[in-house]
Amino acid sequence: MTVRQAKAGEQVGTLRHTDIFGGVCDDALTLKQVTKERLVTVSAGAKSNRDVCNQAPHTVTLTPVGDDLVYESTARTRGGRKPGCRGSSECSRAPPGRCPSPGTH
Repeated sequence: MTVRQAKAGEQVGTLRHTDIFGGVCDDALTLKQVTKERLVTVSAGAKSNRDVCNQAPHTVTLTPVGDDLVYESTARTRGGRKPGCRGSSECSRAPPGRCPSPGTH
């Protein structure tokens, strides 16, 4: 994930998802709201994504917690589930849809 300074309505970052086979999907994060506790963005798939990537716009909330960044998404996978976390010890302890390591879900 790459995040930069932006105003509401501007692209604040890019999120790259990599599946277990090395397939990549990129999402553009557009800043919707900033509070003292979190950033709220609208995430939409990049036009260059493969057809298996979720292109539907959805809300992504980024919340700093200590040295981590907690990622929450309203997106659903093609199987109807909210994205979860897999592969790291931090993600195995995270509730569904909350992942301190966004690239691992």
